[in-house]
This record gives sequence, C-alpha cells and structure tokens, in this order.
Amino acid sequence: MRSKTTVKSLRMSDTLISDIEQTAKDKGITFSEEAVRRMKHSDSNLTPEVMVRVQNVVNLSLEAAFTQSEDKAYEALEGVNELWKSLK
Repeated sequence: MRSKTTVKSLRMSDTLISDIEQTAKDKGITFSEEAVRRMKHSDSNLTPEVMVRVQNVVNLSLEAAFTQSEDKAYEALEGVNELWKSLK
C-alpha cells in the first residue's frame, strides 16, 4: 500500500529538470521518484545505491586478489571509474 502523497509545485531550472528526467529514464523510475530520492539524500551523496556499488567494487577487488584474476581486477577498476563518474 502506498503512503499518502501531496502534490507540491517547485521552481527549478530547465537543466535540472532535464537531468532528473534523464536519470529517471536511465534507472527506469519516475521523475517524482528520482526527485524525491535526491531531496531525501541532498545532504549526502552516500545513498543506498552508492553504498551497494561500493560494496560490489570491494567484492570484485577481493575476488581478484584471492584468485589473482587480472580480468576481475580490471572489472573492479571499471566499477570504480563508473562510480566516480556518477558522483560528479
């Protein structure tokens, strides 16, 4: 069951609207869901999604170390690069 919601009007730049729309589209969620997520985590970039991505990179790094897998090491490196890009 969804909790009660209220419609509120906000003023924001066209650039911000486009950014939220694109991010929501990429994630397969609604504009409102992405806007609310950003407002809830506005004081920190360390959202649950980011924490999961960090843990995935750590797991890949450990696997690479334990198995001495160069492929897993490069996969972890790519994960870190993508994480940095998303935190811009």
